[in-house]
Amino acid sequence: MLLFAAWMLIIYLVKTFPSLAEQYPEASTAELWQKRVKKIGLRLGWIGEICLGLLFLPVSRGSILLRLIDIPFEHAAKYHVWLGHFTMTLFTLHGICFIGPWYFEGRLDKIFHWDPHRIAILPGVIALAGGLLMWSTSFQYTRTRAFELFYYTHHLYIVFVVGMVLHVGDFVVGVAFAGIFLFAFDRFLRFCQSRKEVGVLSATLLPCGTYEVVLPKTADLAYNELSFVFLNVPSINRLQWHPFSVSSSPEDSPHHMRLLIKPLGTWTRKLGEAVSKAAISRCPLKLNAGVEGPYGHESSYFLEYEALLLVAGGVGVSPFVAVIRDLLHRYKRNEPGLPHDVTLVWAVKTHKELRILDSLQPILTYPDYALHLKLNVKAYVTKESLEDLEIGEDEVTLTHLETMYDSTAEQRTISHLVGSGNILWISAAIAASIFGYILFTGLVGVFYLFPKDHNSHSVVPWWIRGLIVLAGMVVGVCVFGGSVICIWYLFGCTSKKKARRERDESGSSEALLNGSHEEFESCNNFRVQKLIQRSNTVYGVRPDLQDIFDSCAKRFSGSNIGVLVCGPEGMQSSVAEQCRAFNTVLHHRHQTGFSYHSVSFDL
Repeated sequence: MLLFAAWMLIIYLVKTFPSLAEQYPEASTAELWQKRVKKIGLRLGWIGEICLGLLFLPVSRGSILLRLIDIPFEHAAKYHVWLGHFTMTLFTLHGICFIGPWYFEGRLDKIFHWDPHRIAILPGVIALAGGLLMWSTSFQYTRTRAFELFYYTHHLYIVFVVGMVLHVGDFVVGVAFAGIFLFAFDRFLRFCQSRKEVGVLSATLLPCGTYEVVLPKTADLAYNELSFVFLNVPSINRLQWHPFSVSSSPEDSPHHMRLLIKPLGTWTRKLGEAVSKAAISRCPLKLNAGVEGPYGHESSYFLEYEALLLVAGGVGVSPFVAVIRDLLHRYKRNEPGLPHDVTLVWAVKTHKELRILDSLQPILTYPDYALHLKLNVKAYVTKESLEDLEIGEDEVTLTHLETMYDSTAEQRTISHLVGSGNILWISAAIAASIFGYILFTGLVGVFYLFPKDHNSHSVVPWWIRGLIVLAGMVVGVCVFGGSVICIWYLFGCTSKKKARRERDESGSSEALLNGSHEEFESCNNFRVQKLIQRSNTVYGVRPDLQDIFDSCAKRFSGSNIGVLVCGPEGMQSSVAEQCRAFNTVLHHRHQTGFSYHSVSFDL
């Protein structure tokens, strides 16, 4: 992108700079340079418009474009960050290249001009001010230490886009329209999905404070093993949405999904308090939630490898619980070509967090799994030593608490109106939205614009043309695309009622949750089935990644190992570094390749 911008700028300047002296023969050297700087600013703004269109593509969570190239939203968001910094740099330089010369010319008041038939400067200044405020709060430091500030100021993108449209008029159609249009469609679809209230079937409070939440879903809402959802609880905060990995396999049940949530911030702590209160009193968790998603990879790429190395930190083990569950179900169905060896390296701060894996009981899912799948688990408790633990504490006093099952929540399922849903319905809705936009702008052009100025662009103000573009986008997405989405919703409701009747005939869905409860109880009664034992737990140290990778390289010489990591940024960097090392210098020793995949999510 940087090379493209430099090439566009250089080509433009080479063509325009020599002609400026001929156009303004009486201009002084200083005046010529001021005009040259403005030309640079003009080109920077044009390149910035191109980047603006690309900027919105990665953050369209259910974008059909991202689905076609199989880049999940959590990975595409990184490109949005890079493009955001680059785009705002271009627009900032664009503003400086005009404001600077105006200052030296003594015409700084031009920033307040709003010419109806040329570039409107004031909306551009407002857009730039909103963009700078949004940019200043989007750096890593602010995102990690003041996420709410980052989250709320990022909604200034509305001011930025509207100001940009008023600034350049309908010029935005030919440059940035596609990205903004797809984002607007995705945002409207997310709005439709999140309006439906979702109940909570049950919740389990673990000794470490982490809690598992079970949400109802319809059988036609598909997701894969590394999916995640955005969760909102209006009783806590109506505006905040938080992403959580799905810890259940799609094969566990077609009618519910599970989330493992660790109380790290104010929002998750408040939700944890509600779970704790309901669990202690043995009452149902009467909460209504909003859910957007699930999102994630379109394919189960981890199945391509002979062996898997899963590296997790804390609650980052959640997606790997889903991966292991899915492998067990696939082996139970005798699917061929599956990974035959899985090594889970898990680092936690305290021994209480080890109970997160209590719900994973492979022998209950597939009793003969050990004949086909070798499951190696190595746990590291980094903040405690073995001597610090009271003998028998983790064997006796640490128990889980479970809320009562809420049968009324079965009706309040996650909506199937999701961008990662049925691609035919999504395609039809997008096509209808585009048709609606073309129809609206065409009718306005024929019956309003053309009779007034006959395409001379000298009667109807540019900013009104820009608003017509925005109005056409809103009408296309909300009216025409919304009509298709409404039909999709009605079809889904019909299939939901049919599935509900079949479930009523076969038995209550409460029985579907008994498997998890049995796994917890089995873990308490038959401790030999625990995946985490004293023998595979190391206290007081961090994982020695080089030793772990070397061991895997020796065991699977000549193979390609899939490495999945979910944890803090430092852990991801360390694992990626080991993959690079063993794929280069150390690769020739064992002829073993390591394919790195980050499962972590960072806005």
